[in-house]
Order: sequence, then structure tokens, then C-alpha cells
Amino acid sequence: MPTFRIRGEVYPTGIKVNVPRFDLLWTEGTGQVPIQFLIQIDNSQIDIECVAQIYDPLGDHSTYTTRALELTRAIVDPIAFSQGVGFSVMLNEIVTPAGVVKKIVPKNEKLMALCSAFRDFDVAQRLIISEPLYLAMNDLIVAITLPGQIPLNCGRAIESLRRIMVPVDPDRKLGWPTIRSALNLTQSYVEFITKASSDQRHGCRSGIPSSTAQEILERSWTIMNRFVEYRKRDSTSLPLSDFPLLS
Repeated sequence: MPTFRIRGEVYPTGIKVNVPRFDLLWTEGTGQVPIQFLIQIDNSQIDIECVAQIYDPLGDHSTYTTRALELTRAIVDPIAFSQGVGFSVMLNEIVTPAGVVKKIVPKNEKLMALCSAFRDFDVAQRLIISEPLYLAMNDLIVAITLPGQIPLNCGRAIESLRRIMVPVDPDRKLGWPTIRSALNLTQSYVEFITKASSDQRHGCRSGIPSSTAQEILERSWTIMNRFVEYRKRDSTSLPLSDFPLLS
């Protein structure tokens, strides 16, 4: 069967992490072919041997890398917890069965086209740094770094924008209508994100289809971009001529 490797590192490297080999079998979904992950960490260097019955060298490797990341974090997190250390896991490269090394970059190409507010990058950057907006933006960056947390982090990011816009809103009756009106968004457009995040916020970690995850990301990026555009316009509602109503 095809065998390939995924390599990475545990950070910070000032405290070395060592884990004997873990042999884990993962099945992506009902009726799917299982993938074997043999995970070992030596002086914080991660080496994962992956054995799959089906492997397409030209295909999308994100399923392998996402599961490898989640399983490696599951191994490292108990060490971090027991030592009170904020360890993080980063996977850097995948070595194909043919020995070709491919760098792992958590990048979503479709999101770049949604960032009109950043054409004047310096202005947008200063605006984000000047208020708690940077925390909401970081939630979105974590979402593309850890795909399993897309619903949770995107939902929290959009909730943060609501609170930034209307800080005092105990029953949330003012915040949502205000942000929808200012950014030209329908209720259904926003609730696609917030409702999807509800399960993870309440402890349910069941997966979602990749198409749904992508839609959540694109809507979240769009809302964040429009919020930055709104702030660049001195908090003036966005014109419908430039920002049509999204539903």
C-alpha cells in the first residue's frame, strides 16, 4: 500500500517533547477506507508515517494533513496540560511515496479575492491594531490553520464584530440588526455561520462537509472585510451600489 510521510515540529522548542510511536487507524467517514498514522516525536521533531490503500499524488492532501494535525495535537495536548506549557503543533511538509517533498501551507486561495479593504494595506492594518478587531481576525486565521475549528472560530469572530459594533447589548437585540444593516447582510446570511458554530460551542465536535466549511469561511471573510470597509468609512453604512445585499 502507498506510504508517505508528514513532518513537523512542536513549539516552543525550548522544552523538548518526546513521544514513542503511536499507531492510530483513522476512518474519515462511513464506508471510507481507513488511513493508518504512525506518529513519533523525537526532540520536538514530528515524523508521521501514513499508510493509505488509495493515494493520488496529484490530489488534495488536506484530508491527510488535517487528520494528522488533529491526531498529533491529541497526543501532545496531554503533555502540555500536565506540564502547564502552551505547546503548539505545526506540520511543515509532506513526502510523497515517490520521495517528492511538498511544503504544507494552510492557505485558502479563494479567500484572497474577498479582501477589498486591504488594497490600502497600511490603513487597514493600523485600523485593526487600534481596536479589539485584531482578536476577531485572529479567530479567522486560526480557522484556516486548524480546519476542524472552522465553525467555532468563525462563529466567535462574527460574534465579536457584533459586540464591537454594539458593546452594550445584553439581549443581543440591537447588535445583530445593526451590523446587518450597516454591512448589507440578511439574517440568513449571518446565521449560516452562527448556527453552524452552535454545536461546537456546546461541546459537540462532529464534523461538517468540506463544502459547508468552505462556505462558512467565505462568508466570514466577507463579513470581516465589509466590517473593515465600514470602519475605513468612519463607521458609515456601506453603499448598496458597491456592497450589494448578501443573502
